[in-house]
Amino acid sequence: IYDEAITLLQEETQTNGINNEEETQKNGIINNEDEKNESLGKLENKNLEESNSKVQLKNKCIVLGHENWNPGVIGIVSSRITEKFYKPSILVCFDKDIAKGSGRSIEGFDLHKALMECDKYLTNYGGHSLAAGLSLNTKDFEKFKNMINEYAEKNIKDEDLIPTINIDLKLEDSQLNIEDVEELKLLEPFGQSNEEPIFMITNLKVVSIKTLSDGKHLKLYLKNQNYLDAIGFNLGERANELKIGDTIDIVGNLNINEFNNTKKVQMLLKDFKVTN
Repeated sequence: IYDEAITLLQEETQTNGINNEEETQKNGIINNEDEKNESLGKLENKNLEESNSKVQLKNKCIVLGHENWNPGVIGIVSSRITEKFYKPSILVCFDKDIAKGSGRSIEGFDLHKALMECDKYLTNYGGHSLAAGLSLNTKDFEKFKNMINEYAEKNIKDEDLIPTINIDLKLEDSQLNIEDVEELKLLEPFGQSNEEPIFMITNLKVVSIKTLSDGKHLKLYLKNQNYLDAIGFNLGERANELKIGDTIDIVGNLNINEFNNTKKVQMLLKDFKVTN
């Protein structure tokens, strides 16, 4: 299996910088025509070709390491890998004898506890159940990789690897208004112990389908009683599942998109289902 994770890393470490999409999503700065990106900074252009490195999808935890990866982006890319494959992932960059890594997990697998079980090979680590950082000696990487994969095999059930979305509230599109959505900010800051609310809206007609950033993201214009913009980050490859006129149910977070002094309610898609 070719290493799709390496492709994600390459996308995130282009010379022109990487998109801070988490912040983009929070602030709702996707307008009707263009995507506005915030750069995390200019990153050195690195050669990330790694012929021998593969994502071992048979393993329940994805652990990868390379000497040329930039430590400033591995956390973001680990999130992308975990999102794409729905498995815990740990990315480690080697700097001579020292290796530093970042990991992200899924519900049901406590990543910090997993690191505790493997701490004989770690020089430092910290974090919580869904995200963690670590450091170790480069010579111990393979031993650590094998040990945490053994731990994951014993502690992750097959059903844990089936993605689920916990929906907080089902809404009608007629219930959406700027004032109520803006009040969601009163619930911030969002995090592991205070997750951002997830809403479900059903029976929406697809009016327009677009992809952004060379097909990476999906943008929909939907209608039931009212019109609604929806943006799906990293969902662009699912555009071919839709056609104009389809009826769909959607789930995601709500925010306000402000462009040219005009405010609109916007859904940040987590998933959708065609219900024709």
